[in-house]
Amino acid sequence: MRKVVTSGAIVMLAAVCLATQTRGPNEVDKLAVQLRQSVQKGEMTKRDAVLEMEALARKYKDIFETPPLSNNGVRTAVANDAHDRCTSALIALHGFEDRHSLPLFEEMTGSGDWVIRMYGMTGYVRVVGAVDALPFVERITKNPGWGVLDYSPAYGALIAIAFNELLPFWKIYNPSVPTPRPSPTELSPAEKRKVHTFMLEKVQTEQPGIVKALDEALAKHLPGYSNSVQRMEIAERLAKSEEVDLIGKRISDRWKPIKEEIEKTPANERKDFRAKGDLLDPGKETE
Repeated sequence: MRKVVTSGAIVMLAAVCLATQTRGPNEVDKLAVQLRQSVQKGEMTKRDAVLEMEALARKYKDIFETPPLSNNGVRTAVANDAHDRCTSALIALHGFEDRHSLPLFEEMTGSGDWVIRMYGMTGYVRVVGAVDALPFVERITKNPGWGVLDYSPAYGALIAIAFNELLPFWKIYNPSVPTPRPSPTELSPAEKRKVHTFMLEKVQTEQPGIVKALDEALAKHLPGYSNSVQRMEIAERLAKSEEVDLIGKRISDRWKPIKEEIEKTPANERKDFRAKGDLLDPGKETE
């Protein structure tokens, strides 16, 4: 049996959550709170506050990435402090939800540090919204040299924002530092079609860990998907998998029961999203 690297994202995220929730606020966290209060009181513009946080994110990223980052493989105190302050500035920018920060978030996805990249990806998706995030997610998955572990946070953020399932965000924010809740997503029927179509395409082609996340979201939010032709295709393929994830669970253990459940619906009654006029119909007109 072969382990699937995809599930490493879960391990990495768990480590990020633990580190985030055990450290206290630093001066960047405190400044972010002060800036938000100043904006609310009309003492400064949101754009000025955003520019100040962007400058700090870049400053501390540069310090963090300036050698020597470590002594004998262990991060120096200077590197650790700079890393914390960079991520604090990124989290603050999440809360401001200003599109001026989109270039900075994408810039952060080029960091050599997974956590900084993760905050860049999740911030971009949060600020731009589910529909406008689709080209970004498509682009980020095609970065040369990247594996599924590198870009999995982009999918997690997309699912969370599209369907207002925000647990992934609360896991990466420090509970001792107030961070505004993401603005609720209210998609129009046309926007829902775009998001559902994107996910239907990716659930057929992505790695097992991403497929699982997309499948769960589609089963919950897309009528007809649970017993669809497309889901059966995935279930038939992955029910035969000999792979296991990093915590030792067989991929097939999840998909065999799903396959058996779909089989209870006669084949001619299963929803087919490739049918004429449906989401995956190449001839369907888009709005």
